Amino acid sequence: MIRSLEWVIERTTGVLVRPGGEINSANVPLLWSNLRAMREDNLNVILDLKAVPSIDSAGIHALLDAYQLFVQCGQRLVLAEPSPMVRTALLEIAGLQDAIPVFATVAEALVSFRSSSVPAA
Repeated sequence: MIRSLEWVIERTTGVLVRPGGEINSANVPLLWSNLRAMREDNLNVILDLKAVPSIDSAGIHALLDAYQLFVQCGQRLVLAEPSPMVRTALLEIAGLQDAIPVFATVAEALVSFRSSSVPAA
């Protein structure tokens, strides 16, 4: 059974988005449309992944595409607090540690928004 992707959005130094549920090919369109709307509103986004138990290759590609779109528009999209399984999928399997900034905590991601650089954790 595919669990839908739920969203909690908080305004901070940018926008803190807390999706809950699996990110997979079934709900990538929802992920993409939400991130695109934030990009169109000129918002910088922290995507808090702690409530995302898994992500498939379609989800990884969607995050990478969204990140590239944000960068092209002069905005920021960073990832924070990935679960161990998601961290493994993103960093070790997909090798995205050099592509998308990933922070161990939301607090570290918020600090990155206040600084001029975006180091990956």
